Amino acid sequence: MTSGNAGFWRTVRSVLVGVFNEYQDLSRHLPRWLRIRGGERYPFLRGSLTRTPDRRIGLQPGDVVRVRSREEILATLDTANKNRGMSFDGEMLKYCGREARVLRRVEHIIDEGTGRMLHFANPCIILEDVVCTGDFHRVCPRAIYPYWREIWLEKVR
Repeated sequence: MTSGNAGFWRTVRSVLVGVFNEYQDLSRHLPRWLRIRGGERYPFLRGSLTRTPDRRIGLQPGDVVRVRSREEILATLDTANKNRGMSFDGEMLKYCGREARVLRRVEHIIDEGTGRMLHFANPCIILEDVVCTGDFHRVCPRAIYPYWREIWLEKVR
């Protein structure tokens, strides 16, 4: 709040979500009747697949896409909320149903921890002006671009 990147209510909400999620993590060691929704973290994402689908539609920079609905995306996730190894995070939910322009395709990155180049077997997409706002991560100010699978997007034009 003092740096100006988050207001009072946004900070309060973020702290409450953080406290709730900490309780959820600890509740896994408590009797079942003390768990809320089985100990799931807010915003309660739960994939159910053991093998996730792959769909590539050849998106390129400049293409306009619509982010699929929460239900459509959850139908592509495994029990760890991943599709082909890539996580779908609660921070991405706010963009469901919205349109955005493809900024770039990402086929390789540098692992910050090791400094090694990682090549993706399944490329991912970065969308213009679609950044993590830190709502569920203690109002993190980094505003990083989340990575999207093409199966989570549909081409509009």
